[in-house]
Amino acid sequence: MNLSRTFSILAALGMAASALAAPSVTTLSPPNGAAVGAFTSLSVTFNEAVTGVDSNDLVVNGGAPVSVTGSGAGPYVFAFTQPAAGTVSVSWEPDHGITGIGTGVFIAPGSYAFSLSDNIATTLAATTPVAGATMTTLTQVQVSFSELVSGVDAADLLANGTPATAVTGSGSGPYVFTIGQPAIGAVNFTWAPGHGILDMSDSSNPFGGAGWSVTVAATGAVVINEFLAQN
Repeated sequence: MNLSRTFSILAALGMAASALAAPSVTTLSPPNGAAVGAFTSLSVTFNEAVTGVDSNDLVVNGGAPVSVTGSGAGPYVFAFTQPAAGTVSVSWEPDHGITGIGTGVFIAPGSYAFSLSDNIATTLAATTPVAGATMTTLTQVQVSFSELVSGVDAADLLANGTPATAVTGSGSGPYVFTIGQPAIGAVNFTWAPGHGILDMSDSSNPFGGAGWSVTVAATGAVVINEFLAQN
C-alpha cells in the first residue's frame, strides 16, 4: 500500500475517533422544534462532563443569553430575555470554548428553531396619577400599556364605577381619559368587565385589567365671617 495513502487513512481514522470522543448534546428543554408560549431559558445536557461553558456560548436570535448555571454534564440552564413572538433561532457561538474532560472539543450542531406564541397578557406600564397619590382636582387620567394595544374606548375606564367620558391616544399610549371630578375621598379606578382592549399579537391577548386607587382631598376654603357697609 502506498505510504502516503496509509497515513491519510490513519489520519482519517484518527479524526473519526476524535469526533466520536467529542461531547455532544443529549437533551434540550424545551426540545428542538417545540412550540412554546414562554421562552426565557433553555436547558442543555451533554453526554459527558464538560468545561468552558459561558453565557455567550449560546446565541438567541442574534443576542447573547443573560446568564448560565450548571456544571459537569449539566443540565446547563441558559437564561435570557424573551424574544419577540415567532420563530426563534438558537445556535452555538463558533468560537465557544466547550470541551469534554479528557476528550475532544464540543462540535456544535446546526441551529435549533422554536415557535414562540405570545400568550402574555398586556399590563399597565404607567399611570398618572400614580397609585396612592392625593390631589384636589382630578378630571384627567393618563395610562400607558406594556405593549401596543387596540380597542381602547372611553367607557373602558371606570372611576368609582362611573365610565370616563372621552379618551385620546393610540398604540401603547399614553391614553388620556376624561372623567367627571370625583367626590372627596378614595377614587378606585377599574376596567369595565366587557372592555375590548387586546394586544396586537396573533393571539390577540386581552388586557389583564389591573386597577389602582388615589385620593381626592378638599381644597382650602375661604370663609367669610363678616360684611362691611363700606371700605
